[in-house]
Amino acid sequence: MRNTTQFSISLAIFCFLAMIGLSATADAFTGTLTVTSSNTAVATQTLTFKTVTGTTSGTSGFDTGIDVSTSPQPPAPVYLDVVFPGTGFTSRLTTDAKAPSNAIDWTVNLRADQDGGTLTWDISNIPSNYALSLITADSSKTTALMASLPASSTSLSVITADNFSVGDKITISSELMTISAINGATLTVTREIHGTTAGSYVQFTTVSNTSSTNMRNQNSVNYVAVAGSNQSYYITVQKDLSPTSLSAIGTTVDEDSANNSSTIIIDIRAHIDGKDTLIIDDHTVRWHHLTMAAVGRHSGRNQPTVISTSLNGIAQMNSVSWIPTWSAPPPD
Repeated sequence: MRNTTQFSISLAIFCFLAMIGLSATADAFTGTLTVTSSNTAVATQTLTFKTVTGTTSGTSGFDTGIDVSTSPQPPAPVYLDVVFPGTGFTSRLTTDAKAPSNAIDWTVNLRADQDGGTLTWDISNIPSNYALSLITADSSKTTALMASLPASSTSLSVITADNFSVGDKITISSELMTISAINGATLTVTREIHGTTAGSYVQFTTVSNTSSTNMRNQNSVNYVAVAGSNQSYYITVQKDLSPTSLSAIGTTVDEDSANNSSTIIIDIRAHIDGKDTLIIDDHTVRWHHLTMAAVGRHSGRNQPTVISTSLNGIAQMNSVSWIPTWSAPPPD
């Protein structure tokens, strides 16, 4: 459902209407992730993650002629195996293309039963206005479920919440979640973040906090061997959604009685993801949400729209922060 939110402006005007359509344009790009074992006898493996536009645009599923699948995982012991998980007969990919977006994610499954090694990446072809992070479980900050967790539940009962804080990203199996509240040993979470899928988990399943590496500031991380289990890494790509400074709107309007005129300047700054319409009508400002995350709400954030106004050159509102109230659940 499309959403509209509203904010009042105390300016004495009678006739004023403006509509501004905003959209953030995403780009096509390619990056690689290379995994090298400390055992020099083990072959290096490279994954390619990219976005593709046009008639052969990438999707969240398997894209014939773009995505590249690979053979089944070898029998144990697995010296090194790294893939993008897919679905069905294409459940293991070495190249995964997706449609361009302002926020896009890839999950990487790595298995190394005997030797650790290093992950490195080449993101030189990704535009500099995209932030990239590599998220993985932090083995030093774990707990376990005290009760089974259905796929639909957003409340986790854990043995201890000592290693967790509100806002932390946690992982269970290959699913990522964000903690929104903590009450004793109960965590309230937002599930399926960064493109992961909700699962059902049995009692005593490990719950891990995560660590995040800025892939712009660092070009490698080490991994350790974990016999018999996949380790999940999450590549997150986020276009810079720093406040977009809209061109100030200047208009002359008729006053009610004296047949005079006044000049009103309105400056709006907001975090835009996808497409939204700003409606300025009489004494109100409203965001009308159209696609992707609502204004200021990308990835569960709650960032304000900042409004400044002047009337005949005299400031009326000076960088007033307005956090819209959206329908529940908000369109993140």
